Amino acid sequence: MFSMSDVIGGLEDWLETVDSVVKTVLFLDDDCVFLKAIKYKCRAHNDELVTISNVAEFRAFTHSHDRMVIDKAFIDINLPAGNGIELAKEMEFDKMSTKLYFVSEIPPSEEQKTQILDLGGEFLLKKDLVKIVIFPEEVKNGNEEH
Repeated sequence: MFSMSDVIGGLEDWLETVDSVVKTVLFLDDDCVFLKAIKYKCRAHNDELVTISNVAEFRAFTHSHDRMVIDKAFIDINLPAGNGIELAKEMEFDKMSTKLYFVSEIPPSEEQKTQILDLGGEFLLKKDLVKIVIFPEEVKNGNEEH
């Protein structure tokens, strides 16, 4: 498992993108409130933000955007119609330059941890991701009361 400071650094790099290169960041999660919060916070950044709430929509999106480069993907592990880790394997994200982050409300099992590492991904508890994305200064300064 990676440290929070490693993850914070990676997300800060993304959030502080000021150059003209548009990056594509994908969030696949069935929690619509979470996705709405992410969209709201990230609306001012120079990245293309793709939020998808289910497996069927994800498959349709990737099929219709097969040439799109996804720079970062935040994928919920436990989706109603599938497993986010298996979906990432199926999409072969590990063979692309996509940086993978897996999120969940609960810590992953040992087997899931191994699968995540095998894919070159990192794991984040969803509540920690929300803190990092929505309150980055507080997290960076060690004030995580939210």
